[in-house]
Amino acid sequence: MFVLAVLAFYRARVHVLLDGIFPASFAGEQYRSYMAAAFASDVMATTIVLAVLVAGWLLTPVFKRILPLLSLLFVVSYSAFMVFATDFIRVYQTAFGKNYIGGEQFTDIKSMLVSAVTEISTVSRSGLVIFLLLLISSSIFTLGKRMRARERSIYRIKRFVAFFTSLVLVLALFSVAMTNGNAEGLHASPARTQGAELGTNPVSALLFGPGRETFMPPAAERVSASDHATDSIEKPGTDRFLPVVKKGNYNVILYLFESTSWSYYDLEYNGEQVLPAMHSLSRNGLLLSNHYSNYPLSANTIYSVMSSRYSMYGKSMIFREYHDVDVHTITEVLSDNGYATCLIHTGDLLYAERNKFLANRGIDEFILYKDLMVSGEYGKNVGWGADERLMIKPAVDWIKRQSSPYFLIMAPVNPHHPYATPDDFRKITDPEEMGIGTAEKTWRNYLNSLHYADAAMGNLIDELENENLMENTVFVMVTDHGEAFYQHTGNYNHPLFIYEENVHVPAIFYSKSLFPFGIVMDSISRHIDIMPSILDLLEIGDVTARDGESIFSASREKMAVFHTSWNDELMGVRDGNWKYIKRMKDSREELYDLEKDPGEKNNIAVQHPSILERYRKVSDDMVSYMVEQYRNIARKK
Repeated sequence: MFVLAVLAFYRARVHVLLDGIFPASFAGEQYRSYMAAAFASDVMATTIVLAVLVAGWLLTPVFKRILPLLSLLFVVSYSAFMVFATDFIRVYQTAFGKNYIGGEQFTDIKSMLVSAVTEISTVSRSGLVIFLLLLISSSIFTLGKRMRARERSIYRIKRFVAFFTSLVLVLALFSVAMTNGNAEGLHASPARTQGAELGTNPVSALLFGPGRETFMPPAAERVSASDHATDSIEKPGTDRFLPVVKKGNYNVILYLFESTSWSYYDLEYNGEQVLPAMHSLSRNGLLLSNHYSNYPLSANTIYSVMSSRYSMYGKSMIFREYHDVDVHTITEVLSDNGYATCLIHTGDLLYAERNKFLANRGIDEFILYKDLMVSGEYGKNVGWGADERLMIKPAVDWIKRQSSPYFLIMAPVNPHHPYATPDDFRKITDPEEMGIGTAEKTWRNYLNSLHYADAAMGNLIDELENENLMENTVFVMVTDHGEAFYQHTGNYNHPLFIYEENVHVPAIFYSKSLFPFGIVMDSISRHIDIMPSILDLLEIGDVTARDGESIFSASREKMAVFHTSWNDELMGVRDGNWKYIKRMKDSREELYDLEKDPGEKNNIAVQHPSILERYRKVSDDMVSYMVEQYRNIARKK
């Protein structure tokens, strides 16, 4: 009864949450698929849980009091996991699945546990307390009764029958799950697929759900660096827009802005501009209006921006697998050329073992979360890191100490999920307004966090200019990836898909002396172009092979190639007006004409087989190249 009560709590809570997140779409085909998946997976999960408890019950006479205590611990763990799963849906707006568990998540257990504790809802806290009290009181009553009756032979026979029946039922359900678990089909509609995913019981997902599989294209051939050229196919022989600037020995500040799609660049709320500081930079800067993240995840962005290399294909992360890969990053090149280097980050670098990758990369000084928090100013965490404004004084102080040219990397955390804002910062919208749903509340929290992150960057620029520290300095703002809010079914947060809201991002080169007026570059650029562009601007040679090319020297129009592997393995290409996406596990393809359909709502793949063939080859060749370049990697000495 207790196990069923926990399940009832989970389903009731999930239904309320989903109705708030999808007030319009949680109906029809999606809802029917949700109910079918919920019934099947709940029966399977509950049977398995009860079978485990029955096994403990049967073996109690042999192991005395140990198994009852273990059974009690098992039920406590089950309850906590189910409550965690409800908050997983509340926070990430999707159901928990085994495919969300990756090795990189075990690299910073402490931070993740702290985050989980701080984000747990009041409803979940109350539920855990009630469940614990019920479990304690019922255990005191039932354990004593069981212990008194354990020697009766008829009781043992009943236990054996119960155990045998449960075992047969579990095996039958397991067989059904393994044979019919994919009854939705590989080509099911997005609504139907999402409904099934949302309905899956978290225990069933953990035990039988798909893991983080990597899918290779059939008969993939080895592709060398010289064969992976990404010159535009749609515009062959056309030169990319060339901004003419005076190259020289500049200081550089690389600011890695978080979680902002290009479609939010001109966003206003109630007549107020959400990103005024970013717009101010563009008035004396080069705005890259067709800039793409090569992988919509911060760790992968750091790697591509710092090394001008595509990250690994598949579920593994380059920092964890090959943190000592010899790619001679931009900090190493600049350090070799006499530049002072520093990295300021409002978090730590433990996640995905970024600390190991960056430890021997020519960075003279690290200023991280623990260093920023000692100041005592803005003492509370903002989301998953320190207040962005805490970076300003250390940055100014470090710059003032430099006697040589410098390269400073600044990496704030917000507006990354969970979309936090400091208590003392004025919000541009009220997320607690009565009558709004969960989805609208989340969107408003994001807008406030985005506005705050923009203001913190603006405060930094103001302070640097007030201190006359922007002379002979180029400020390079690169957004690591976009952020999605259901522009497409199931697309929330950033790493799950590669639609425009995930990978099309703003980037700006700012300098009043280099850009007396704003310039907009419409040509396609990529994260892998940032390092070559900075080195070219500084007139520093680089003999290492790179995947990107400088935007400050003549080059052909480019394609942007991007991928993600967070859930489904997806490859994508942007070339001219064409946008191509391929799901690797079943070769499902999408094609969009972004000039006519910027929101990617009308998949025209069937109408253009020759275009599909063209970008299918680009995509598959890029997979082969990304695999090949890490097959026999050179490691740092």
